Amino acid sequence: MFSKKKNLQISNRNYDLILPGRPNPTILQWLKKFAISNPEFEYLTYDSIDNRHVYISNKGKVVDCRFRENYFRLLKDCNIAVYSTQGADGVKNALDHVSSKIFEIAYAGWLMIGMYPESDDSRYFQIDQMCPSSFDYEEFENKLKELIHTKRNNEGYKKYVNFLSRNKTSKRAELLSIIIDEVF
Repeated sequence: MFSKKKNLQISNRNYDLILPGRPNPTILQWLKKFAISNPEFEYLTYDSIDNRHVYISNKGKVVDCRFRENYFRLLKDCNIAVYSTQGADGVKNALDHVSSKIFEIAYAGWLMIGMYPESDDSRYFQIDQMCPSSFDYEEFENKLKELIHTKRNNEGYKKYVNFLSRNKTSKRAELLSIIIDEVF
């Protein structure tokens, strides 16, 4: 599935950025501010309209994502993705665990920017090696400008392939089996 021969990053990238899933309210404010000073910048956020899962761009485009295929097609049509955790979103009593969103982002071959605290999970999955985390606007803006001008290459994509390969269920099952054997 995640063959090193397949180059998933080569596709049309019609949107600059996407906030997959629930939008982080702080980053959403930062993107609105960024878009004012960069009027050509186009980003997408998730919404539910009439029980339809859609993404809406800051330019007014609506992309229907009721079906998983449409969602993944859209993911591959974006250049940069935002990864954040619930605690970073301001959700009280939320766990800042690594979610499936990071795997979707890697699969789609996006460049990444995020807002997540350093945690045992983020260190274990080495999220910081793929996705820088920002907690202030200036840092976020500088990283975003850098990513906008970053060209994708196969070397950069290999880190995503490696990330996905080492985190496949079969690899985690092997590790769990080793841990169980050591304990018992």
